[in-house]
Amino acid sequence: MNVDWENVPVYLEGNRDWYYEIQEAYRKEIGEIYTQVPEGEFFRLKDLCEGKTPGSSEEATALILSALGGMEYTRTPGGIPVNRDPVEYFLFESGQGYCQHFASAAVLMYR
Repeated sequence: MNVDWENVPVYLEGNRDWYYEIQEAYRKEIGEIYTQVPEGEFFRLKDLCEGKTPGSSEEATALILSALGGMEYTRTPGGIPVNRDPVEYFLFESGQGYCQHFASAAVLMYR
């Protein structure tokens, strides 16, 4: 969102300040909102990640790749039992999934 607010297109000039305020509000909230993990959920995932505080994004990625390295990619991982979290079921029980499973697990581990 790199906008040159001094040289906006003509069709935005009337609302330039409003768009700028929206962008700034979004920037203030983005770090907090997109890094939240629901309270009272993901107990086993939290245990897996607890005490592992990487010093850089590269170290975090290495930890996540290590955790996901033993998982099997398949287009037919089977169903998820009722009332079970899909990410924890994938990581700790089935060990099988497709892109959505791997991506969801990685996102929660990064958080």
